[in-house]
Amino acid sequence: MFRDDRDAKDVERTLNWPEVQGVIVSNNVGWAHVAVCYEYWLFAERHEGFYKINLTPVPVGGGAGGTARRSARALGEEAKRYQADFPVGGKVIVRYNRANPRDSVLYCAGELKPTSPDEPKIEPRFTVLG
Repeated sequence: MFRDDRDAKDVERTLNWPEVQGVIVSNNVGWAHVAVCYEYWLFAERHEGFYKINLTPVPVGGGAGGTARRSARALGEEAKRYQADFPVGGKVIVRYNRANPRDSVLYCAGELKPTSPDEPKIEPRFTVLG
């Protein structure tokens, strides 16, 4: 619940921020989260931002039936899904603060406009977390 509230507040505070095209640089699995690093360019200057996706907590108990193994497998599968949602090299839409362009939020996966007239536009894709 706290994560959802924090994400909603981030989106709300950025409603009037301009959008820029970004690219995923890395998506690493950490302790119970996936850390997504993205980059974007403004006025010939490279900026970098980070987005942390918390994985769903699962019981780890070591009882009969391999509960710990199932829990670890569930976390691993969830992490792989998030990594697939934000693949390295994938395009994302980033919102940035005009007053401080280093302040940014990864808004969603997708493309602002086609890279060439022949390419179809990739619509933004939102991912439901949790």
